[in-house]
Amino acid sequence: MSFGARQVLALIFVLAAAAACTVEAEQGPVRPLPQACTFEHAPVCAQRGSQQRTFSNACLARSSGFRVLHRGQCRPGGPIAGGPVACTREFAPVCARRGGRERTFDNSCLARASGFQIVHRGQCRASGGPVAGRPVACTREFAPVCARRGNFSLTFDNACLARADGFRPIHSGRCR
Repeated sequence: MSFGARQVLALIFVLAAAAACTVEAEQGPVRPLPQACTFEHAPVCAQRGSQQRTFSNACLARSSGFRVLHRGQCRPGGPIAGGPVACTREFAPVCARRGGRERTFDNSCLARASGFQIVHRGQCRASGGPVAGRPVACTREFAPVCARRGNFSLTFDNACLARADGFRPIHSGRCR
């Protein structure tokens, strides 16, 4: 091997060794990578600094930079002190009350998210007990009606939902 070929070979060796070296640079604060979370409803109470917040699940809490404190909602302050609630579309009717008003919800999460306390499983009835017989299943069709029960009028998304809540539809459209 000639002297020039050795130099070229040595140069290649040095360049390969230099390319294999790693340099550590000082980094700023570590930011979490974007994360894909499911819509699973398993509420957790989480904290970041002095702020506490309820999230629908631990993944959503961590991806927002919060540290999970415990399962369940943060207390006091209701379901999610000032934040949105994510509920499933499960149909498991409950009767719930807020103040003197009772209302049937498709499930307990939707009732609590609206600030209602669960009274019992099943639909509400004018007398306050569960509706006897089979449950009523209504569509999500949006055809607003004004309905009345006693002296109380309320707007429902459709007539089926009004009847399921113990109201009698009195006219199409919103109550005035």
